[in-house]
Amino acid sequence: MSCGRLSSFGVLLLVFATAPAGAERLRVPFFTQERNGCGAASVSMVWRYWSEGLPGRTLAEPSPEEVYRQLYNPAAKGIALAGMRDYLEEGGFRAYTLRGEWPDLEQQLAKGRPVIVGLK
Repeated sequence: MSCGRLSSFGVLLLVFATAPAGAERLRVPFFTQERNGCGAASVSMVWRYWSEGLPGRTLAEPSPEEVYRQLYNPAAKGIALAGMRDYLEEGGFRAYTLRGEWPDLEQQLAKGRPVIVGLK
């Protein structure tokens, strides 16, 4: 997934843990990103969001730099959504990739679930 050119809504990466129903505004932590590092920053932000109270997490909370080093693909100039999903699953999260529409995004956010959106 490249952060360079973004033109249309593409793929959702949903990361689930417990979330309060009807949540309106998510307080997802912010991490700055390196060039072409939006995937790494996104993984770290979602990971930090769920870091409290998630039993079974197997990896320590990663920094964006660590995620970038492990997952970045120079040929693609980014990190594949499947790589992000697999990395999060290895950490004990349930993560899914799917194509979605705006209502899908709204539905997940209303449930208090942060979403990583990959645009094409």
